[in-house]
Amino acid sequence: MPKIEIQSDLIVYSTAAGTDTLQAAINQAIAAQKPLYIGPGSYSVTSLRIDDKVKIFAMKGSVTITSSGANCFYITVQSGVSGSRISDVTIEGINLDGENKSA
Repeated sequence: MPKIEIQSDLIVYSTAAGTDTLQAAINQAIAAQKPLYIGPGSYSVTSLRIDDKVKIFAMKGSVTITSSGANCFYITVQSGVSGSRISDVTIEGINLDGENKSA
């Protein structure tokens, strides 16, 4: 499993040995109000939730997110506050591969 590393100006999620999840890395980046850099590699998820502004980025073409389940994965961008909107959610340089799985 990957690892989360907190640096002074950003949060780094990488394939280094650890027990952290991509969702935990997103949550930490949001809480710390820092960008999340995802290190090169392939990461499997079932779903991800983004509930506040965040920048998630990688070197172009170096990261692929795939489904770890039988179905495709979901990325939900939704505020936890009813009627509230989220602005400034950025995802850059990441390949999202649904692997032609059904919803």
